[in-house]
Amino acid sequence: GNAIWTEPYRTAGTKLVAQAEKYANKDVQIVREAKTPKGTYYQFKSGGNVIGWLDVKAFDMYDEITSNKAVNMEAVIENVEGNAVWTAPYKSVGVKLIGPASNYKDKTVKITREAQTSRGTYYEFSSNGKTVGWLDKKAFKTYSTIEYDESYVRDAVVTNVSGHTVWTLPYQVYGVKSVGSASNYNNKQAKITRRAKT
Repeated sequence: GNAIWTEPYRTAGTKLVAQAEKYANKDVQIVREAKTPKGTYYQFKSGGNVIGWLDVKAFDMYDEITSNKAVNMEAVIENVEGNAVWTAPYKSVGVKLIGPASNYKDKTVKITREAQTSRGTYYEFSSNGKTVGWLDKKAFKTYSTIEYDESYVRDAVVTNVSGHTVWTLPYQVYGVKSVGSASNYNNKQAKITRRAKT
């Protein structure tokens, strides 16, 4: 139901260029915007050439990537419902579908990059040392990476236990399980044997 015009629709001197179907599902570059009493229109280019003006409702806009940085995290892909893996952050320029997120459900993966768009946050991940693609942050259950784990022998007293838990590994490291409440050890003498940083 849309057409491309030499000027914004129904303005003086405008002529029909083509029906919008001619450019359906094609990547284009928007170069100008105009507002009239009838609506908002974009002038666009395709293949480096200005084509004409088309109603704003005919366009599906790409999201701009506002940040893209290297990260290093372990994660399990859990929330696959309605999610898919892409070649780039979802709805960014040039993005292509790789496949459904369900192909990676419950897999432990390594997150290597984090990108932010106006739509949300996306992670690039690898599995078995091979980069797979990008997936919405909400699909992941992330775990901390251990920066160091070393021997550290000290005598101590356990205090400040309120709201704390004892874990089998440093907190939020993959595979960690709860041992019990820290309050079970309140004011007890202890020997520290290791320390780790996440």
